[in-house]
Amino acid sequence: MWRWPRPRNAIAKEIMAGTSPDLTPNIVISDSVRWTLNGSGKFTLKSAWNALRTVYPVVPWAKGVWFSHNVSRWAFIEWLTFLGRLFTKDRLLSWGLGVNATCVLCCQEDESHEHLFFECDYSRYVWTRMLGKNTIVRPCYGLAREIDWLCTHMRADSYTQRTYKLSLAASIYWIWRERNARVFKGINTSAESLWSKIADEVKACMCSWRRIKPNDENRLLVRS
Repeated sequence: MWRWPRPRNAIAKEIMAGTSPDLTPNIVISDSVRWTLNGSGKFTLKSAWNALRTVYPVVPWAKGVWFSHNVSRWAFIEWLTFLGRLFTKDRLLSWGLGVNATCVLCCQEDESHEHLFFECDYSRYVWTRMLGKNTIVRPCYGLAREIDWLCTHMRADSYTQRTYKLSLAASIYWIWRERNARVFKGINTSAESLWSKIADEVKACMCSWRRIKPNDENRLLVRS
C-alpha cells in the first residue's frame, strides 16, 4: 500500500490516481525521469513543440518557399502571399475598414492577392522581365497558376530551379514593399527600376552559392 503525501496540485493528484496500488518499488534500480514523448526517453524541444502544436498536411509548394538558399524576409512574405494572408485592400474592406480599393501600382483595378501577383500591369512587367532573366520562355501567369507551375516544374534543387524560386520570392517581396511604400509614404518607383533592383538582389545572393556545376546553362544565368 502506497502512502502518498497530500497532493499539492492537479498533476500530482493525477499521478497518484494512475499508480497501481500493487506496484512494488525496485530497491536495486534508482528512479529516473523519462520523457515519454520521445522514443529515447530524453527531452527535446522538437518533441515538446510537436506535442503542443497542431500538425497540418504539408502543402505542395512548401519546398518552393522554405529552401536553404532563400532569404528569410522574402520567404516570409512569399509564404503569407501563397496563404492569402497579406493585408490587401480587399481583405481590409471585408473587415469593414473604409479604404480605397484601387491598386496603387496600376491605379486601374481593385487590389487583391490575385491582382497584385501578377495581373497588375506593374507587377506583370516586373515578373515578365525576371522570367526573361531566368531564361524561362512562357507568358506571365497569375498567382494561382504560378504556384501550380512552381509545384510542377521546380521540385528539385538544381541551380536553374533554385534561381527561379529565389527570383519569385524576391519579386513578391519587393512588389509588396513597393505597394506599401506608395500607400504609407507616397514614394513611387518605376517598374523598370524595381525589376532592375530585384535582379541585382538575386544576383548578389547567387554569388554566395557554392558547388555550382560549370555548364553552359548555369553560365548563361550568371551572365544574364
